[in-house]
Amino acid sequence: MRLRDLLTLPQHIHLELEDGSRATAEYDPRQVGRDRVSSVQFLKFACQGKAPVAMVVDHPALSVRAPLDDAQRAALKQDLAA
Repeated sequence: MRLRDLLTLPQHIHLELEDGSRATAEYDPRQVGRDRVSSVQFLKFACQGKAPVAMVVDHPALSVRAPLDDAQRAALKQDLAA
């Protein structure tokens, strides 16, 4: 993946929620510059009380859907309820 692809990657990371909708990642724009991207990204997702069922990346240079298993979904549902 080239640097210009990495610069737009955070905009293409989502959680797929239990109702089929998506929560797009929110990130600190200070972590991404015109010619750089921080090696560590802290992402936030506004799930609005819905449990995530998969992590989705829909970038032209990288496309993947990773389903969450039962234990992951349960842990995230508990964390999001707190």
